[in-house]
Amino acid sequence: MSYEFSVGSRTVWSPSLQTGQIYVGYIRSLENLLGVSAGFEPSASDMVRVNRDQFSTFVDALLDWYRPSDPRNVQFRSQMFVVLGPAVVMLDRSGTIEIDVPEELLTEARNIPMPS
Repeated sequence: MSYEFSVGSRTVWSPSLQTGQIYVGYIRSLENLLGVSAGFEPSASDMVRVNRDQFSTFVDALLDWYRPSDPRNVQFRSQMFVVLGPAVVMLDRSGTIEIDVPEELLTEARNIPMPS
């Protein structure tokens, strides 16, 4: 089974069921920390509709933490990449990225094998 993330009628990511469930758990935890909605609307137990505008705002808020972080803080940056990598790819697949994503993050994210 898989877990489907869609923006409009376009599937932007379709990982395994467990991977999708874990990713949504990360998102929900970060929503609570930031006080910002990611725009994830469950449409079934294994499907999420993503509100692109809300998700873009959420990712930008995450990037506000990520951008100034010390590159030597490997644990923080690694944990943030677990969420930011797929997020950047989903935004990229749904249209133009309209937020300031560091080039190295964008390049690394685009190299993640992510089924759609």
